[in-house]
Amino acid sequence: MELINPASVQLLIDSLKNEDLYIHLEMTTGAYASHEDDSKFTASTFIRNGKVQYNLGSISGFGPYRVGLKMQEGWVYCQGLTHWMSLKRKD
Repeated sequence: MELINPASVQLLIDSLKNEDLYIHLEMTTGAYASHEDDSKFTASTFIRNGKVQYNLGSISGFGPYRVGLKMQEGWVYCQGLTHWMSLKRKD
């Protein structure tokens, strides 16, 4: 994983528009934090291999960043992003 470069991420987002993609998204506030302290609130999100196709996508903010992908019937949206991993495309 590397620090987000918004221009590079936006180029990738633009290049994948209108393609069938499989999204993997994980978010946690510390899923195991409550084991150490019962007063800590635990929250998480996980989706793996969810098929999406978006017609508009953007990254915004100054770090941490937000990414939104507009699909025909809704949005995928994530905020608080600091790192990313670019996967090599198999053409």
